[in-house]
Amino acid sequence: MRISRLLICVFAVAAVFTGGCVQQETEVFSFVFEKRHAPARGRAGLTLPRDVLKRVAKEAKLGERLGYTQEQMAHFASDKFCLGIVKRLFRDVASVPDYSGRIARALMAYSKNPGLVARVSYILMDVRAGAGVEPPADDDWGLDAITDGATPAEALEALLVEEADETSIAEFKQLPTSQQKLFVRLLIASVVSAPFVRKAFDLDQLADAVMAKDITTVPSRELYSLATGPWETSNCPRESFEIMDELDLAYLSFSAVMYHKYVSAALAEYGEKNLPKIARLFGRLDFNTLAGPVSICDTSNSEIADNRALVLDLGGSDSYTGITAVPRNLANPISTVVDLGGDDRYVNEDDKAAIACGLFGMGSIYDLAGDDLYHNEESGIGSAWRYRSRDGLRRKRQVSHRLLMEPGRRSLRSGHPHRP
Repeated sequence: MRISRLLICVFAVAAVFTGGCVQQETEVFSFVFEKRHAPARGRAGLTLPRDVLKRVAKEAKLGERLGYTQEQMAHFASDKFCLGIVKRLFRDVASVPDYSGRIARALMAYSKNPGLVARVSYILMDVRAGAGVEPPADDDWGLDAITDGATPAEALEALLVEEADETSIAEFKQLPTSQQKLFVRLLIASVVSAPFVRKAFDLDQLADAVMAKDITTVPSRELYSLATGPWETSNCPRESFEIMDELDLAYLSFSAVMYHKYVSAALAEYGEKNLPKIARLFGRLDFNTLAGPVSICDTSNSEIADNRALVLDLGGSDSYTGITAVPRNLANPISTVVDLGGDDRYVNEDDKAAIACGLFGMGSIYDLAGDDLYHNEESGIGSAWRYRSRDGLRRKRQVSHRLLMEPGRRSLRSGHPHRP
């Protein structure tokens, strides 16, 4: 697997996943947030011996700990950009390697549960939402518009915004029921989560910033220049900072946890069927749904160049060459690729924010098997830009987050916008 120059507005994880449970949640919170002093490996192993740190603090006349006192940290009480975890760590610098190491190990250990990883990640940013979200199961579709016990084809028709052609519906019905159900559950995950993504933004403020009558129809690609304005222009547009000041992380957290719990449950349910892959060739089925334009691709080697709200690829070594898994607009703020297998290529060297980028929404790639290649010239998978406007300063920091289980074999790529 090769990944190069990955930047902007993305919270990213790579994972193999199954459904989550309360026990897992309790374990990961205990593992991350309880203070420990056991021997550690990796980053946590960089912790200096306590006796050495005490001698340093004593020689420097800093008291028992190497860090700021509670009184000194009180100066940051009104700074909303200073996270609670950071404040606590600054009181004891020696705890930083151990704590950050435990966070990394926990996210790796529980990467099979993306919903939990998303929730823990937002908690680290002082945001708590989504704990009680439970995805539908069995004959429950989790949407009032679809009656319990409805067939997948009936559920799909309830999600269409325009009537599909008879050939596409007939081909859909020929798929194994497990694949039909997976596709519909993925659609529902997007439909129920999207409203919470929109609530995270001040839509009127965004509309004023780009002089649009209806911000929900403005392509996210056009909003990219607004998000990157502090670095792309010399006049440092005020709106670029103001939209982030009004961003509601609680809604983003809830939508992220909900969406990934729904998707994880759907994939776990599909995996439990343990059905052999089919070799039925039908090319590609397209539908226009409440989640946006969506597609199912067969097991042949497909080339997918257009951005869809959802692509379910049943197999084959596929090539994704266009804008892939990037939100289309705020009307359809979630875009996902679920690829069940094959040696796939996700390559776009021409466009910025082109692959699994959380550009005013969520962008995800769930690739379950194969030796895959990812490449985006700028603002793609697994990275973020953070900035702050205090004292008129412009600061840009590029951050790359990669948590891989079995590199090159199974992965999840997911993007969420977050506060700078």
